[in-house]
Amino acid sequence: MAILLALGSGLMIGVADIFGSLAGRAGRVLAPSMWMLLFGAPGLMVLGVVLDGDLIARDMAIGAVAGLASALALLLLYTGYSRTSIGIVAPTVAVVSAAVPVSVGIIVDGAPSTIAVIGIIVGLAAIVLIGWAPDPTTADKNRLAVVLGIGSGIGFGVMAVLLGFTSQDAGVWPALATRLIAAATLAVGGLVMKRPHLPYANTWKFIVPAAVLASVGIALFTLSAQRDVTIAGLLVQSAFAVTIIGGVILYGERSSVSQRVGFVAGAAALIFISVG
Repeated sequence: MAILLALGSGLMIGVADIFGSLAGRAGRVLAPSMWMLLFGAPGLMVLGVVLDGDLIARDMAIGAVAGLASALALLLLYTGYSRTSIGIVAPTVAVVSAAVPVSVGIIVDGAPSTIAVIGIIVGLAAIVLIGWAPDPTTADKNRLAVVLGIGSGIGFGVMAVLLGFTSQDAGVWPALATRLIAAATLAVGGLVMKRPHLPYANTWKFIVPAAVLASVGIALFTLSAQRDVTIAGLLVQSAFAVTIIGGVILYGERSSVSQRVGFVAGAAALIFISVG
C-alpha cells in the first residue's frame, strides 16, 4: 500500500509542478507558491473529514514543524532556479530529499533486505540520470546550485521524515498543518524580501489546478510515509520524471540518453523495492 500511495503522490505532485512551472514562467515565483499552498488547504480539510482522521495535537505539531522545513526548502529551491541552473539544482534536490528519509528509515527500522537495498541504490541512481541535464554555466554558479540544491533537498527530506512520524490515526490532518504553516512562512518571507504577494492575473488558471493536485499529492505522501517513510521518500521522487515528461510535451524539451536509461533504471528499482 505504501508503494501505491507514494507512486500516486509522485504522479499528482509531478503534474502539479507542471502547472506550477507554467505559473512561474510568468514571474513572481514566490507568490504563486504561497497561493498554491493556501488554495490546497480546503481540499485537505475535505480529505481529512472523508478519511475520518483524528485531530491529534502531537501530530498537528509535527506537521507544523514540517511546514517550516517545507517553506525553507521552497525558498532555496526557487532561489536556485532563478539564480543558477535548474538542470543542476533539480536533480540535487531529488537525490538529497530521497536520501534523507531513506537514511532515517534505515536507522529507525534497521537495514532492509538485500534486494530492497539494491532497489534503493538503483532508484537513487535513476533519479540522478533522469534529472541530469548538462549546462554550460560557470563553476561558481554550479557550486551555488549544488549548495542550494542540497539545502532544499534536506528541507524536503526533513519534511518527509516528520510526516512519517505522524500516526496513521491522524490521516492527512498533519499535511494540512504543513501546508498552512508553509504558506504563512512564505508570506512572512515575502514581506521581509519585499516581494509581491499577488501573482499575475493570467496565472490563476495554473495556480488553482496546481493547488488541488499538490494537495492530493501531499495527502497521499503523508499516508504513505506513515506506513513506510523509506519507501515513500524514494518513490515520491517519481514526480521528477513526470515533470520532465511534461516539459517534453509542453516546451518541446527532448529527453537525453541518460534520462532514458534513468527511466528504465527507475522501473527496475520499483520492482526490486516491491519484491524486497
